[in-house]
Amino acid sequence: MDKIDLKERIETLARPVVQALGLNIWGLEIVPGARLLVRLYVDRPGPLTSAADQEPGRSAPPSQTAALSSQGLDPGQLFPVLSATVDDCAEISRHLSLALDVEDCLAEPYVLEVSTPGLARRFFRLAQMIPYVGDVLDVRLRGGQNGQEGEAQRPHASRLRGVLLAVEDAAFTLRLASVTPEGEVLQEAETVRIAWTGVVKACRVPVFCQPLRPGKSGKKAGGRAASSKRLTGNNISASWRATVGGSHES
Repeated sequence: MDKIDLKERIETLARPVVQALGLNIWGLEIVPGARLLVRLYVDRPGPLTSAADQEPGRSAPPSQTAALSSQGLDPGQLFPVLSATVDDCAEISRHLSLALDVEDCLAEPYVLEVSTPGLARRFFRLAQMIPYVGDVLDVRLRGGQNGQEGEAQRPHASRLRGVLLAVEDAAFTLRLASVTPEGEVLQEAETVRIAWTGVVKACRVPVFCQPLRPGKSGKKAGGRAASSKRLTGNNISASWRATVGGSHES
């Protein structure tokens, strides 16, 4: 089967156990190599995940829930589960690796990895970008097909970085920007409308602001203030990463 059919088949096999844990499939990567790498990303539905296929999640492990409730505390407020846990990823990996072997989907040796998308999450569908309007993205474009429209077109650009301004049905708009080592987001005047069909890869760029040293001001040399963006709760509320929760070699 071709790569698209293979992805659909693997996601179909993974979906029952993923949804049983109150999670969503965020995306799937298949990377050729000496052993085929199958990397499944899962995430917990919430305000910072795609609105599609929402499933109810859990707020805390049962043991912690019972202990906190007995003390009159709200475990959902004290221990919000922001993403899949390492145990979740390991359980998905066990079930999916068994299903792949039984169904014999992969004719060659493979390595299966299950993880959360993390802070620098890759977007697999345009709708996934909607909750991240205002964040910085890195976008890699197809060679010879830049997919750009609108105010700014850069014919030779294969990679763009900018602040996500808007998401449409088939395109999104960036305001071109750079990020300094201190975590300042310097926005340009140009905006670029990018067709999703022209995108090879689009990822969120985590922005961490360095604390100012004593005696330092927030201005650049020459007295010109820099436009900056701080990492707020909206940026980090669903962003801790469970490294590779499960790995399987066959």
